[in-house]
Amino acid sequence: MNGIVLVGNAPLKKNHSFLVDNADLIVRFNLPRTYGSESGTRFDAWVIANSGGGRRFVDGRVFINAVYKCKPSQLWFPRCVEVHKALRAQHPDSQTLLTAASETDISDEIIRANDLQQENILRFSASVYWSCMDVLSGVATRHDPARIPSTGFLTLYYILTILEPQPVTLVGFTFEGWKGHPWHLERKIIHQWSDEGRLTFVPS
Repeated sequence: MNGIVLVGNAPLKKNHSFLVDNADLIVRFNLPRTYGSESGTRFDAWVIANSGGGRRFVDGRVFINAVYKCKPSQLWFPRCVEVHKALRAQHPDSQTLLTAASETDISDEIIRANDLQQENILRFSASVYWSCMDVLSGVATRHDPARIPSTGFLTLYYILTILEPQPVTLVGFTFEGWKGHPWHLERKIIHQWSDEGRLTFVPS
């Protein structure tokens, strides 16, 4: 069993195509920047932001215009906007970076705009989202709106807790990006999971 490989969008210093293309399940995110160069040409699950910043996948018709040699067989939509709504309602005076746009699920718009099929669509549940936030900041403070997990971390959490146990490898992951995500916590936890043998972290 070669397990699951999650391919992030950070630049890669080495070519990991053999590692990626020989995995049992290959997961890529949003616009796969290293596809076809340093991270192979296969992928099975495409994780798409379905709120806020995901609007470009509607306006840009990303799938129709894509030139990927291998089309993904699954679409994963990780953002549960009900969680975002609950956080905003619980913290009306917070300086949270969540906005009204993050409370709208645009997964159906993405599907329609790109002529995608409804089969093999996975939408993460609210319980997965809340549990992931528990891991990031502890149950006592899980409602802190500053603890919104990144798409990569949320997907990794889903794979480690919901899918059947199998080897998991991270390629092309760095801990930077939108300032609303707790990158320092994600880095700490991922390295902890790596030390525990729950995953293999390949530095970019």
